Amino acid sequence: RCRCTGRAVAIKRIKRFLTDPKRLRAEIAVLRRVKQHPNIVELIDVFETTREVHLVLELCTGGELFERLAEKGAYSEADCVRHVRDMAKAVEYLHECGIVHRDLKPENILLSTPDDQEAVVKVADFGLAKVFTGTSLKTKCGTWGYSAPEMISGSGSTFGYDDKVDSWSLGTILYILLCGYHPFDPEGERSDNEMIASIKACSFDFDDDGWTTISDGAKDLVKHLLVLDPDDRFSMEQVLEHPWITGSS
Repeated sequence: RCRCTGRAVAIKRIKRFLTDPKRLRAEIAVLRRVKQHPNIVELIDVFETTREVHLVLELCTGGELFERLAEKGAYSEADCVRHVRDMAKAVEYLHECGIVHRDLKPENILLSTPDDQEAVVKVADFGLAKVFTGTSLKTKCGTWGYSAPEMISGSGSTFGYDDKVDSWSLGTILYILLCGYHPFDPEGERSDNEMIASIKACSFDFDDDGWTTISDGAKDLVKHLLVLDPDDRFSMEQVLEHPWITGSS
């Protein structure tokens, strides 16, 4: 709890000897740059010692979206719409600021409160975020299960990607929210190589019985996010304009 304001906060303790200092500085710089958005975890302050760096962050008592998924299995479409809208607003703002997150996944999405009806989504963990200046990004990073095909399949002088990798990650999260399992590993038994092959082939479907009760609008948004060609993949602006998100479907 902050001694000056009495506000309850979260403290992220980072040991210097376990962390790349350049990456840590980049994360702090990004958090300071985007601290005013309601769907991004706020960096309140930074304290440093010789051994540790302490990030004072907004407290999100609802925990990780990953933990909530493990408890619930899947979300109602109404809750999915709210959460995906919040995520898209946050990522749209990042992209407007010239930042690509590069590691969107349920573990990096926090909920402001434990109440699903009241919870506001907060995008967190900017350790892999990168300022995007228009030149293709080259670094392979992130979590395989949520990485776009172009992020894991390219090499050499032709390899590169842009902010549309975040759109792919959002599509993967949306799919999981709707049905409770991963689009490229439905049984949870595939190896990394098998999952990567499935991602490269964009091999997913809506064949499971659970999808029969899910609206065509929700499926349509998934199909516009999990697209092999990044040029054909929805931007965050298009996500926010989709009828399923706006309620006009």
